[in-house]
Amino acid sequence: MGIRKNTIRIGADGMRPLELESTPTIESGSSERHIPLWRRAAAVTPIPKADAWFCEALGIRCHLMAFDPAREGRSVPWFETSSSLQDATPFHLVSADSLADLNQRLAVPVSVHRFRPNLVTSGAPPYSEDTWRVFSIGGLTFRWVKPCTRCAMTMTDHVSGERFSRGPLTALAAYRRVGSEVAFGHYVVSTTPDGMLSVGDRVAIAESTGR
Repeated sequence: MGIRKNTIRIGADGMRPLELESTPTIESGSSERHIPLWRRAAAVTPIPKADAWFCEALGIRCHLMAFDPAREGRSVPWFETSSSLQDATPFHLVSADSLADLNQRLAVPVSVHRFRPNLVTSGAPPYSEDTWRVFSIGGLTFRWVKPCTRCAMTMTDHVSGERFSRGPLTALAAYRRVGSEVAFGHYVVSTTPDGMLSVGDRVAIAESTGR
């Protein structure tokens, strides 16, 4: 898969690559749908020219949908008002220090990519991020929403696609339970209208539970 300024190029073994606009043009009069994403239903528009390619590549009947920002979703919680097609909030925070602690409990250490964050912090004691309620990174302010409970994706190697043992989930279950689930990382939202994040930005804690 390759992403250029205006084009997404997708490939599969033995197939001609598929090229799509990175921002699909939604044609007037095209069908409109809402698809369920956990708590909300997101507004989408089909991209029928891609359906045949994906059906052949995946070996199942499927459809490609594009998020339609011009239409409102349904049953949208406050913390998902800025969401497109991702699960829950636009930002998912994981601490490198907490991951190092988890890896000490595993026979085979795992990469942070197993947890799919887009904010990774370091330099604080393991799990201190559990107490952060309002904090800033660079020029952006963030508000805590809830812990991220983990699923079987943590058992899957993000490079090979192979699934090994339940290592991460089993280890987390011993000390990171939230009811019947296990948690690692946190969902957060930005309360700053716009801004830029850069690698190396400092984290400043404005409100904390103090545990």
